[in-house]
Amino acid sequence: MIEINLLPEELRQKAKKPVSNESVKVIPSQVFLVIPGILVLIIIVQIILGVLSIFKSTQLGMLKRQWGIMDVERKQWEELKSGTAQRSLEDKIINQLSSKSLLWAPKLNKLSLLLPGGIWFQELTYSQVGLNLQASVISLQKDEMALINKFMKQLKDDKDFMQGFSGLELSTVSKRKVGGYDVTDFTLSVMIPGMEKKR
Repeated sequence: MIEINLLPEELRQKAKKPVSNESVKVIPSQVFLVIPGILVLIIIVQIILGVLSIFKSTQLGMLKRQWGIMDVERKQWEELKSGTAQRSLEDKIINQLSSKSLLWAPKLNKLSLLLPGGIWFQELTYSQVGLNLQASVISLQKDEMALINKFMKQLKDDKDFMQGFSGLELSTVSKRKVGGYDVTDFTLSVMIPGMEKKR
């Protein structure tokens, strides 16, 4: 039977084209080729990342070893530097001693001659601040401070001893018991001109 459609062209229903099965179907062989390719790519990326990680950890280990060596060398350098500073300080003190026109033998002799009974020297040192006399005193009459003051006055009044010195002062005083007796330890500081400022 023949059908005649008298509707205008724009109102007519267009006939649907049959969909071919070839455009809908995905070829299975292509799917099976894409998945292994992706897996291979992932494996390659993992291998590269693993190699880079091993390389970086090796580098880190080498840097840690180098840092350890440098740390040891730095400590040795600091020890050497502090030793050099100590030696230069000692050299400076020796130069100061030798540059002063002080005759030390007569002064030490005066210290011995002016020393009252009951006082004895423990140590005599020279530093950047001057001469330090560490001594101890014992007195059965309990007049240790009187003996110390007497000794200091005798030293200050002796022009031969004080020549070349700018002052004498009592630095420290402390008491202790020895065999039931009171012993007083004290330090006298004898300043050399120009050294008082460093105190």
